[in-house]
This record gives sequence, structure tokens and C-alpha cells, in this order.
Amino acid sequence: MVIPDEGDICGFAGSTNEWPETVRDCWSELHRKHKLRYTGAMVADITHLLVDGGVVGYPERTSSPNGDLRLQYEANPIAYIVETAGGRSSTGRGSILDRTPAELHEHAPAYFGNSEQISVLESTLS
Repeated sequence: MVIPDEGDICGFAGSTNEWPETVRDCWSELHRKHKLRYTGAMVADITHLLVDGGVVGYPERTSSPNGDLRLQYEANPIAYIVETAGGRSSTGRGSILDRTPAELHEHAPAYFGNSEQISVLESTLS
């Protein structure tokens, strides 16, 4: 499986009023150029991403300041799959796979997608 170089879809978890301003700015830019797709089921969203390309995100929110996904057994396995398929993963500040877990149930913001779109996302969020 190889993720397409250019993507078509965009989907972020949560409500826009809970996102930090930088995430809202990034979302505003992305959703103008892409089809909105978010099912709320991570495996379905990642499958759609691998087939159609784009970007899927699970950002930090006021109700979940460290993100929704648990680093070791949700974010890392999906990051490995996406990166093996030629895409990229990010916490918004670098690859999820470069992050060393500090505890078993540690949460992290997580974004998955095409290399170019993740680069744009990281530059917008930093």
C-alpha cells in the first residue's frame, strides 16, 4: 500500500471551538482545498487516507489538552503504517515515531497524511 502523493480528504477530530487558534487556522486553510471526511472511527479514517490521500488529525482540545490518541497503542501503530506507506505522521511539531513515551497511557496530538500536507500543517502549528 502506498499513500497517494497528493491528497483529497481532510478531517480533524473534535469541535472547532475546542481547538487552539493555531489548529483552527490550519483547519481553515486545509478544508478550503479538500473534501471534508471524518467518520469518528480512526481505522476507517486512516483507511480512507491511505486510499485517497489527504490529512487526518486528532488535535489537542480544551477537553483533551494532550490530544485524544494514546501514544503507544493508538498513535504509534497508525504512524508506523502511514509512514511505511510513504506518508507522514506528526504531533504538530515532528514525527510521532520520534517521540519517546514517558508513561503507559500518555496521550499525544496526532496528524497523519501526505508528506507535503503534514509539512504545511507543521509550519502552521509551530
